[in-house]
Amino acid sequence: MADPCAKAEASTQAEANECWYKQAELADTALNATYGKVIAAMRSSNVDSTALVHAQLAWIPTRDKTCDYEQTLYDGGSIMPAIYEQCIATMTQARTKHLEDLLGAINAGKLVASGPADKDVDAELNRVYAILLKKTDAKERAKLVASEVAWLAYRDKACAIEGSGCSTALEQERIDVLKSSWLDCDGDTFKK
Repeated sequence: MADPCAKAEASTQAEANECWYKQAELADTALNATYGKVIAAMRSSNVDSTALVHAQLAWIPTRDKTCDYEQTLYDGGSIMPAIYEQCIATMTQARTKHLEDLLGAINAGKLVASGPADKDVDAELNRVYAILLKKTDAKERAKLVASEVAWLAYRDKACAIEGSGCSTALEQERIDVLKSSWLDCDGDTFKK
């Protein structure tokens, strides 16, 4: 996917910060529209939306705590606002995609219960998380743990409604988020 802020990033940090702020706002607008469509589809299909509401409410602190952790890795730098807003935009776009998939399943009448995550994906998530715990300082580690606790609550609530493959998809997404948060200069941090 092309970087929507590449031009701004090549200019000044202030322009990059502003660009990512706008991207986060656009992503939030799209998320809210999609969420509204899912709620409407659930109501028209006589599907209780309570689980979705709980999942969405759990996702918000997950996003915020994850992005707070990511910006902490750049503590004191002028890039911090861009890192935070880029994280907000990216996570919001991913959540919108999950809601679009859920909408498709509702409209097709194919809501299916979720099973456990793929064992290999689950093991990889645990491995990546353990690596980051070892590489972070106390402040970063506290924020990483807080984001992980929030994410676990979100995953469980989301997969209660979002169905088949949810656990594996969310765990793979979490691996990607955690890996992308860490500047792996030598390319060796996550090698097996």
